[in-house]
Amino acid sequence: MRASSEKVINKAIDDGDFFENEALLGAIENASDDMQARIRSLVKDIVSHPEYRDEIVGFVRENKGIECASEVLNGYVEMAVRALDPLPDSFEKECLKNLAYFTGNRQV
Repeated sequence: MRASSEKVINKAIDDGDFFENEALLGAIENASDDMQARIRSLVKDIVSHPEYRDEIVGFVRENKGIECASEVLNGYVEMAVRALDPLPDSFEKECLKNLAYFTGNRQV
């Protein structure tokens, strides 16, 4: 995992957004039942046990959570681009499509 991806995960944990995060949810989906239970327990107690952060981040990394979140993001980008289809072709429409693709593919 790139350091920037780890920073995003850490920020999401700090903000509380991580508990509904596609990376965590995707990683949980890819894990065994025992590991799912363990990680759910760690996530539930992370506020009082910040030392769990490294294990959770490692779990997301090892269980392809970032890849799962990327797939979800790509789906949203494609929906946004398709939503532009009814508009007449124009420079502005192309700019909006390019913005959607740029936003989905940007590096953090």
